[in-house]
This record gives sequence, structure tokens and C-alpha cells, in this order.
Amino acid sequence: MKIKIFFVLIALNYNLYSQTWVQKSDLPANGRFSSFSFSIGNSGYIGGGQISGGIYINDFWEYNEEGIWTQKANFGGGLRFYAVAFTINDLGYICTGYNGVCKKDVWTYNPQTNGWTQKNDFPGVARYGSYAFSIGNKGYIGMGSIGGPPFLNDFWEYSSTNDTWVQKPSFSSIGRYGVSSFSINGVGFAGLGSDNGNGSYFNDFYEYNPIIGTWTSKPNFPGASRYNAVSFATNTYGYIGTGQIGINYTYENDFWQYNPINEIWSSLPDVGNTNRSAGFGFTINGKVFIGLGYSSSQQYLSDLWEFTPATYSISENYLINDLKIHFNREFNQLILNSRNNESLTIKIFTINGVEKMNIKTCSNSINEINIKNKGTYFYSIQNNSYSKTGKFIIL
Repeated sequence: MKIKIFFVLIALNYNLYSQTWVQKSDLPANGRFSSFSFSIGNSGYIGGGQISGGIYINDFWEYNEEGIWTQKANFGGGLRFYAVAFTINDLGYICTGYNGVCKKDVWTYNPQTNGWTQKNDFPGVARYGSYAFSIGNKGYIGMGSIGGPPFLNDFWEYSSTNDTWVQKPSFSSIGRYGVSSFSINGVGFAGLGSDNGNGSYFNDFYEYNPIIGTWTSKPNFPGASRYNAVSFATNTYGYIGTGQIGINYTYENDFWQYNPINEIWSSLPDVGNTNRSAGFGFTINGKVFIGLGYSSSQQYLSDLWEFTPATYSISENYLINDLKIHFNREFNQLILNSRNNESLTIKIFTINGVEKMNIKTCSNSINEINIKNKGTYFYSIQNNSYSKTGKFIIL
């Protein structure tokens, strides 16, 4: 059977905001770098890090949509530097890090009670400088340093339901730290980072499918290879910016947007007026915030910058290997139009792995399936000689 490859076709309607960075109120505490950060609801949170004199700290702060900083209960795990964080079901999860020794404890923060709760330890080697993201009720942590090369290359999945960990495949056989990562609509992304042991810095980029547990190479990050960049996602787009390039302490303040649908990177305005490494980032209601870090002039920064990205509405019209996938918004129907000369078996899964449909199409057939829920779906297409998996998004 001859397989035809088509590009994804997207119709975009633009609703553009003014894309400039606006300086907001500084953190009312010591400048610092390598803090952990996350967002819940209408607030962003940052904690820990290292301040001048190489001192590790454990203070914890909330920044709300009104632009007000409020100090919260100190991080429950004590002094902490270079930890990772992610959110699941309106709880913040903080794991690993360093305070003179490498750490592997796991803590949750509940903004409703302003309280910390310890969970089961991370089962991998204690470390710092890892990457993390969350998908549904699962958290993911990978790579990092134990104090020097060789760096780690493992990857782990955490179930918040069972408070258990399972090791998963890594995106790279090369250990590294300072990796950038985020998740969008049920899919994870990771890349970049450093292997200082060999003087290597990376700009590769990968997508993680949690349903089948595999990584797929995506277009490389177009900026300079780096580590300790800020990375996060909002409004179905991923963002990476700032960070350190090479071993000569060259810092950046560039900022990039990744579109996971057409797999295109776009350059956006530079962050603020200071190059930095190991800053933090979070999002509040579609706005992105970057701040703190260590500057090229060797300052511990306490500044905060706000940016409002352009927003898009998307109408799906996908062509995938002789299968056209279109979502009819008027009737809430997913239309599968097979233009193939052979029958296909098509399976559709939710981001949680629930099989929504299992269809066997005839050649040159049209199938209309009612789908009520928006979100990200994974598909599997098979016949006697060919199989393909992927995803589509209904907004």
C-alpha cells in the first residue's frame, strides 16, 4: 500500500495583544536564583533558592493577579536550592533539590490551608537540577545532577492517586541537567540542558506521549544551545527563554514560543532589560511572568516581568496519511474521512488513556462521531501493513 504524507492544516484567527514586557513589583525579599515555582488558580508561587554568599533559603511567596506579593508558610522540606515543582489538582508538588546534600523528598503545598504535607520519597537517586512537568493526575521528573558529571538520564512518573512512582523511558541516553520542560494538553515536552562533563550544551527538543510512554523528536529549539532556561506553557503554547550558554557564563534574555500543532518556534520580545540564568517563570490567566535569577553582571536578581502573548482560536482540519480529521463545531462531530483504498482500524483515546472509540472504516468512507468534550485526544491508525499514532486537539 502506498502511504501519502500530508502536512497538518490549521486555520488561525488572531486576537493580538500588545506583546511587550512590563516590569512589575520586585520580590520583597533577597534576590536569588534556582528557586522552584508553579501556578495554581489566579496566583503564582516561588520558593527557596540561593542568595548572596551562597546561602540556601526556604522562604515561600505568592504573587496574585492584582500584583501583590504575600509571604506564605516556609517550604516544609527546609532549606532548598535547585528543586523542581509541578501542579496536580490545585496542589503544588516540590521534589529533589540541594541544601548541602542532594535531596529526594517530596512535598505538597495546599494554598487553601497554607500548609505543607510530605509524600513518599522520589525513588531515584537524590539529585538537583532536574526537569519536571505534570499531565492529568501524574507528575514527571527526569535527569539532574548528583554534584557533578556524569549526570543522570532517568525519567520517572508519579501517581498522585496512589502516591507511587514508576520509571519510564528517557528522551536521551546522555545525562544532563538544567533541562527545559513543560506540558500542553496532555503531552509533555523536554529538551536543551547541559552535560558539563563533556562541555556539551543542547538545543534538541522532544515530545512525550504518556499513553504509549514514548518520546518523539521535534524541531530543535532555534536559539543558542543552553541550560537553566525558564520554561512553561499557557494557552496551548510552550515558552522557553533566558538561560546560560556555554562555560563562559554568557547569559541570555531571548524568549521563544512553541506551537505544538504546527511544530513551529517563534521569536518573541526579549525579557526585560537583564540577561539572566536560573530564573523562574509561572503563568496567571494567560499572562506569563519571568523573574529573579543570576545576572551576567553577577547580581542576584529580585525583579519580575509580565508578558501577555498573542492568543489564537483554532479550527481543526487535519490531513494524516489519507485520513482527514475535522471537528464540526456546529454539531460537535468528529468527522473521519478515509480516502484510502484499504480499510483502517482507528482508535481514539483521551489524555487519561480511556478508549473513546474503536472504528473499522471501509475504503473511501466517511464516519461522523459525536464528541462532546474539548481537549487533547490521541489516535491510533492501523491496517495490515501500517500503523501510526499521534494526537489532535479540540478547542
